Amino acid sequence: LMKTFLKAYQVTGNKTYWAKAIELANTMTVSQIAETGEYPTFGDKNEWKKQLGWINATCYDVKVMLEMADFNR
Repeated sequence: LMKTFLKAYQVTGNKTYWAKAIELANTMTVSQIAETGEYPTFGDKNEWKKQLGWINATCYDVKVMLEMADFNR
């Protein structure tokens, strides 16, 4: 959804879309685990960390957050 609003802003220039993308990014930042920077996910315990989490669930989120950071420079 964040990527959709970013693209809508890029195409239309409507600042409402940019504001919505920013608020979604802010929510992602606030939901991070403060000590590790990880995003909480649901799933089975993974083998390599012995904790709940699924790394593929957040790869795209991180990619879009980086795109937003680059776009905002």
